[in-house]
Amino acid sequence: KDQNCPTNRRTRGGELLINYGVPGGNGGATVVYKNHVVNGNWVRPDSATVQYLVNGGITRVFVGHQPSGDCPAVITVDGTNDNGKKEGVGGGALTFFCCDTSYSNVKADKASNPANNRGKAVSNVFIRKTDTTVRGKLANDETHGYILKVDSRNASSQSSLPFSLVGRDLTDGSWVKSIVGDKVLVAKGEGYIICSRKMNVDEVISQLKRL
Repeated sequence: KDQNCPTNRRTRGGELLINYGVPGGNGGATVVYKNHVVNGNWVRPDSATVQYLVNGGITRVFVGHQPSGDCPAVITVDGTNDNGKKEGVGGGALTFFCCDTSYSNVKADKASNPANNRGKAVSNVFIRKTDTTVRGKLANDETHGYILKVDSRNASSQSSLPFSLVGRDLTDGSWVKSIVGDKVLVAKGEGYIICSRKMNVDEVISQLKRL
């Protein structure tokens, strides 16, 4: 019996280990169930987390579990290492790819698969030493995709427009998720609803949040 568990209820072996991997377990100190989402919308990771990862030479983090609409959500942040050297000249020091698209289209045809919540949406994420490539189809069957390159220092995504806009947030709280043709796909979540729209490159640049 686990001595850290109340004595007035039954326990099971490894309860604390299991508790580490469930929502709210272990006092919230878990890397198993964690996301950068507040009220359905993406938020920047805290500075301590960014600092820790940047100091360790980490430039990309790939996560799942938290649905992100019909294509991966991307969060790109800048950072400075402990030597005072600013990382991320260009696309950013650290990029989070939130790749769970399990609820891409809850209204999808369920005749052949009652659990079909994706519909036509599918995204492939290719992780290479030199870049991260994402491409696929949105729920409306439109093709989307981008390439975020990693420079020789593995410290930033040196990508040209419009790809370098992916992962950036706008002043209204929206985030750039992908590129569709010559348009930029941005989205903002609220609760369980994600509202997406397409914008011109110049329009997005004028609305980028400046930190």
